Amino acid sequence: MSKFRTKKCKDLVRFNTRQLETSAAFILVLSDNRHAEDLEKIYGKNVELGYMPEDVMKTNVAYMKESFSQVPAEALQIQGMMDANLAAMQLMLIAKDHGYDTNPIGGFERDEVLDALSINKERCVPVMFIAIGR
Repeated sequence: MSKFRTKKCKDLVRFNTRQLETSAAFILVLSDNRHAEDLEKIYGKNVELGYMPEDVMKTNVAYMKESFSQVPAEALQIQGMMDANLAAMQLMLIAKDHGYDTNPIGGFERDEVLDALSINKERCVPVMFIAIGR
């Protein structure tokens, strides 16, 4: 863990400073409120890697853009939080499978952490930190 990052976050994870200072990794999980803006980039990578044909990508991206345009922003934010939580859970399960322990941390100063790490508050919502170590 970078001492720079540790110093910036220490007072913002008030009840979990031990994990911040001693874990091998301390990961901030974010939800992206504007993930729909990156659909072509995300799906394009799947095409590039051979996971998906380009025509399927174009169909899916067009469908999702149309769908997202009709969904209230609050619903997209809720979906983003759910997706981020599932990704965090998967990361924790994989870490465990590789012999690491994890600790999800929800008690921290969310707005202040975004400021300290220079993260765009309008785009990103902090979900949790995950401490990983042995």
